[in-house]
This record gives sequence, C-alpha cells and structure tokens, in this order.
Amino acid sequence: MRKKWLLIISSVVLVLVAGGIVLYYQMFPKPAIDDTVRASLKVMPLPAKVRMSGSAVPADMGLSVVFTDYSSPVLDRAVTRFRERLERITESKIQENRAIRLEIQCGGEPISPDPLKNNERYSLRFKSDHIILEAPGVEGVLHGLETLSQLPVREEEHYIWPGYKIEDAPRYAWRGLMIDVCRHWIPKAVILRNLDGMAALKLNVLHLHLTEYQGFRIESKLYPKLQGMGSGGNYYSQDDMREIIQYASDRGITVVPEFDIPGHSTSWFTGYPELASAPGPYVCDTVFGVLHPVMDPTKDSVYLFLDRFLGEMAGLFPGKYLHIGGDEVEPTQWENNPDIQSFMKENNITDAHGLQAYFNHRINEIAKKHGKVMVGWDEILHPDLTSDVIVQSWRSQKSLFEAVQKGGRAILSAGWYLDHKLPAGKHYQVDPEILPGAVDIEPDSVNWQTWDLELQMKASEGKLSAKLALFGTPENVRGFMQIMGATIGFKTVGFDGRKLDFTMDTDYGKAEFSGTLESDSLTGKMSVSIMGFEVKGTKVGGPEMAGTRPVEFEKIRPLNEEEKTRIIGGEACMWSELVNARTIDSRIWPRMAAIAEKLWSPAALTTSADDMYRRLPFISAELTARGLTHDSDYPVFLAEIGGPEYARPLKILADQLEEVKYYERLGMYENLTVYTPLNRVVDAVRPESLPARHFNQITREWVSEPENNQHFQEIKGLLEKWKGNHARLEPAFAMHPRIAEVAHLSESLSFLAEAGLEAVDLRMNKEKPTSEQTEEWNRIIDKASQHSGGCQLAVVDGFRSLFQFE
Repeated sequence: MRKKWLLIISSVVLVLVAGGIVLYYQMFPKPAIDDTVRASLKVMPLPAKVRMSGSAVPADMGLSVVFTDYSSPVLDRAVTRFRERLERITESKIQENRAIRLEIQCGGEPISPDPLKNNERYSLRFKSDHIILEAPGVEGVLHGLETLSQLPVREEEHYIWPGYKIEDAPRYAWRGLMIDVCRHWIPKAVILRNLDGMAALKLNVLHLHLTEYQGFRIESKLYPKLQGMGSGGNYYSQDDMREIIQYASDRGITVVPEFDIPGHSTSWFTGYPELASAPGPYVCDTVFGVLHPVMDPTKDSVYLFLDRFLGEMAGLFPGKYLHIGGDEVEPTQWENNPDIQSFMKENNITDAHGLQAYFNHRINEIAKKHGKVMVGWDEILHPDLTSDVIVQSWRSQKSLFEAVQKGGRAILSAGWYLDHKLPAGKHYQVDPEILPGAVDIEPDSVNWQTWDLELQMKASEGKLSAKLALFGTPENVRGFMQIMGATIGFKTVGFDGRKLDFTMDTDYGKAEFSGTLESDSLTGKMSVSIMGFEVKGTKVGGPEMAGTRPVEFEKIRPLNEEEKTRIIGGEACMWSELVNARTIDSRIWPRMAAIAEKLWSPAALTTSADDMYRRLPFISAELTARGLTHDSDYPVFLAEIGGPEYARPLKILADQLEEVKYYERLGMYENLTVYTPLNRVVDAVRPESLPARHFNQITREWVSEPENNQHFQEIKGLLEKWKGNHARLEPAFAMHPRIAEVAHLSESLSFLAEAGLEAVDLRMNKEKPTSEQTEEWNRIIDKASQHSGGCQLAVVDGFRSLFQFE
C-alpha cells in the first residue's frame, strides 16, 4: 500500500515538474537567435531563427548539388552563381564532390509576378557530410542560397559551414529599392549591378522612376516622340528593359515601373504638348524642384493617350504593379486655365486635390483594364480613393497609418530616403508599425500652455518656426511640438514648473530638448540627429490669457493587429538630383543593408544598431566583390581629384568626412542643373564614414575605461596621423580648387588632433585641463563643426567625448 502511494506521489511530482518545465518554456521562450550564435553571424539580413543543431560541413572541399523534387533553369543559374561566390569566398575551386552534398528540396512553386504572393520561406540544416535546403518555392531557394553563401567561416586553414539549423521567412512581402533614373541618367549596367546587390540582401522589388521634368527614360513604340524628344538620347530601349526584367526575375526581383503623372511631367510634353494644361512648346527642364508643368485632367484625349501608352507598358512589364507617381502636383497651370476651372465648377470639384483625385480614379480604371494594381505616392490619399490602390508613404508615417486605418494597403518610405545621407543606424531605427512621436495624449482643459518657438540652427543662418503645447501639472506633464508640418508628441518629461526637459521620436531620429521657462519667455537647446538648435520662445496661450485656446491637434491611435497586416512592406528611395552613374552606388550601399534587414528580419532581432554595424562591413565587402563600386571607386575618385601626389593625405582627410545631411548641400551651388559636374570632394566622400564612427565609438569607450590599452594605442595613432596631415595637404589648396573647398576641414582636423593629444596626455596623467585649455578646445570644436564644400567632419563627436572632463 505504501509503495502504491509512493508511486502515485512520484507520478504527480513528475507531472508537476514536467508541466512546470513546459510552462517555463511557454512563459520564457528561447530567443530566436542565441546571443553566442548571433555574435558569430556575419549575415545580413538576420535569419528569423538560428540554432546550433548539427555538425560543421567543409565549405572549401567541393560539393555536389542535388535537386530531389524540382528544378528549373532559374534554379540552375542560381546554383551556378552560388558556386562562383563560394569559390571566391573560400579561395578554392569548388569541384564536384559527391562526398559532400547540398540537397535542395524545392516544392516547385514558381516565382509570381506579384511579390505579395510568393512563398519566400526556406530552411537550412547542416550535417557532417551534407546540407539540406528546403523551400516550398523557387523564391525560397534563391534566398537560402544567398544565406548559405554568407555563412562560411575560416577555421585555421579551411572554411566551414557551422552546424546551424536555420528557419527563415521575411517579415514583409514588399522589400524594395526605388532608383530615380531621370534627374541624372543611370545606365543599364549600373541597374544590373545594383540588382546583384539587392539579391544579396533578399530585396524583391526594384522600383524604377522612369519619367520626370528632366527626362523620359523608356522607349515607347506607339509614341516615339516621348523618348525621341524627351530623353536627350538617354533612355532604355524595350530590349534593354526586357534584359533588366529578366536579370531581376532570375534573382527573385520584380521590376515596378513609375510613370509620374499628372505632375513632374515636362518630358511628356516636349513631344506631345497637347497633354499639358498650358500651351507649349516645352523643353525638358534642367533645374530641380517642384515645377509648373502638369497634365490636363479634363481632356478625354489625355486619357485615351495614357490608356494606349500604359497598355503598351503593361505588355512590357510583367509585374502586377504600376506606379503612377502623383506627388507634388503644382496647381498653377490648373488655376490659370479657364477651361479647367469651368470643368471643376461643372463637376463640383472644389480644389486641386479633388481634381487630382478625379484624375487618379480614371487612371486606376485604366490600370485595372490592363491587369495592373495602381500604386502612388501619399498625395493620392483622398476620401474617394478606393482600397485597391496602394499608397506609398514618403512625407511621414502618418499617411501610412491613415491609409491602412481606412482599409487600404501601404508601403513605407518615410525615414528611408537614402538621398538624406543619414547614417545606417538612423534608418535602422525606423519601424513601419511605430509612428514616431504619434500624438495620442489626452489634453487638459484646465492646465495648459502654448508657446511660439524660433529654432536657430547652429553655425547657420537657417531658422525654423514651431509651436510647443504643454498639458497637465508639473508632476504629470505631457505635450507635443508642431514643426515642419508634423505634430510630434512626448510623454517622458522632466518639469518642475521652470526647467523643462523632454525627448521625442521624429522621422529624423530622437530629438532632445532642454529649456528654461521664465514668465512668458523660454530659452533652451534642441538637438535632432546631428543638427543642433538654439531655441527662443514666447508664451502665446494659457487659461490665464483671455481669448486664447489650446492648439488643436489630431489624435492618432496605434494600429491594431489587422491594420498592421495591410502594411505590405517598404522601399528605400534614391533620388538622383545629386548623384550620377558614378556616385549612385556609394549613396545606396552599404546603408541599404540596414533597411533590408528591417524589412526582412523579425522586429525583435533589429533593436541593436551596434550589432548591425558589427556585420555591416562584412556585407559591404561582399557587395564590393559582386561589382558594386561604393568602396572600390572611392580611392580612385580621390586620386583623380588630388592627383597622385596628394592622393594619400586627401584620403586621410576624406575618411573622416561625410556629406552634409538632408538637402543642405544644395546651398553650395549658385545654379544647380542637370549639367552641373558632380566631381568634387563631396561627391567622392561617403554619406556615412564608418572609420569616423569607429573613432567616435572607441573614444567614448576609452574615456569610460581608460585602462583599455588597445583603444588608447589606436586613438593616439590616429591623432598623430591627423595632426600632420594638413601640412602635407596644404600645398594642394592653391593648385586644386576642388580640394580647397575642404581646406577649412583639413585645418580643423589637424587642430582637433593636436588638442586631442593634449587631452589624452592629461587623462593618462589623471590631470584636468585648465580653463584656458577648455575654452580653446571649445573654440576648436565650434569651428570644426562648421560645414565646408558640402562636407562635415564626422569625428567631432569623438573629440567632444575626449574633451569632456568631469
């Protein structure tokens, strides 16, 4: 009897323990990637799940490739490319070796012309003598081969594939890159090599911006004067485009054409002025900006023309999607055309946005007639817009939320404009499902105050106007700022009734504000990304100020789960006002890799920018090996500018420079046109300097841990090199005007290095600077922070850390 009870008790204990173990793993699931495994990975984008589960497989001893279920010419060509990459990586001839086998188990689903319908899932398993790549469709096999080619690691004299088990699938189905081939012509060869880069990062949509004020870049056989008079001779023939489409399709990429209408349309009118809202003749524009030419939405003949043209293009582009642009429609020609104004009155159309909505409706019917789904920039949003149209959100994520909350589908581009020249880490902060600074606060009708602000950009004449609204008591204050057309909320606030500190998330990164309120005035500072502002404000509203009322704002609720499913993905955008065929690679890569990872990998795996930066150099080298020129052309370009005598000191300087951010560079040109040469130092330097980022990082770390001798030696070596570099480069300033543009930055780097060596010595001797030294260092920092020749010194933050003594 006693044994029976012991058995019962033991069984109950076992059940409870087992249940507890199951419950533990339900409550605390293992991470998708263990930290130890993640630290060894160099791949981008990160796979969804990775486990150590199997044996290492030699990667440099040859292998046989076996298709067990399904094969096709597309897969055969993919395997050939994979073998070529493996030979280059392992520096070995990958011959047929039946002892080591790559087994591809493909379910046979072909690549769809609709990227939203492709099953891109794949898995990889490694055993001692073979690898199993399993995928339901061709697209998954292509992605699995890309991952497999990035996984080999060197151990002693050989390369191996570690014994991983990988299960992978994308977070979003639409993962794209938009290239503007109009402002500056981008030839076919450049597009093809960028497709290779896209494939490496599992991007699956190439959006080509094919028509603009400045050029019409695709051949029409029905309307030959489009390219004949609107391209200056630079356009893709239909055979060229078929080659691009086939090359892309082989790599699992859909080409989406954009024909920008009704605005941005001068190049249409050079050959066919009857399409325009004002009489011709027209010639292609050579300046940039938002210009007046716009199509006439009231003429049936315009829609007949577009029906025939879009029908021709629908036959050329097999993809499911047709982009009609629709952005930045300048209504002056509509307002000045009596016939258009009469049409609007007769049809109860009250404004230009309504007229554009009428146009978009008719174009959508044409697109559907030809079997296409219409896509447009977020200006197409209108109460009459049907949910079958896809909105591409570029001005802010607010339009993305608006589109999906109204039942439509949307693509995010806001925050992923590559021509803003922001660091990869800034792009990495963007998440399509999180609206930075969304204002969902509750107002307080009793405790509130409103301020008009003026933000003076440091070291610049630029000023911005803004409004600041505060609600609640000092212990529970919340509020928002209205700036540059955006309303941005904040909740984490320090406020004692006088000192006000808060942070807020913006489309341009985290903003930090610190100010003091005295009676009806406010003074303070604000920083956004690398930009700094001096702030002055005046109180303009509060319950004690008769006749005033709180600033009105639109409350934005978070997305629910169903609405999130209607965000189909995102696209980075590369506009070409300030790039050409030579420089475009350096403005896309490697920063595009950070955006690709945000679109592919689970959100939980993309929170660490430091880990992304750890892997970024590896993928950058791989992209270079595939023919991208972002790194390979850099020293060549600088040598052309400075000549062989000054190539080395110019590169030492340029390594620490970055192109200025957003559109600030436009200020260096008196008259920027399509003919302005893009051959200056600013064109050679990169949007983000990874060497400068490394200096800034190790300097911060060494200041916190001065016992780190490796950092100390590296910092001191760099400072010694920079200290004397200006003297070596100085004779070039008189000989080379293009180098003279950055003379100020060269001198500043030398002064910073000299002061930095002083600071290093003081820290090593555990001494502090005199007030005179601190004052001099601040003067040097202020001067070094000024831009020159469209460039900025990217190491300034590192020196700020070095000069900051407690």
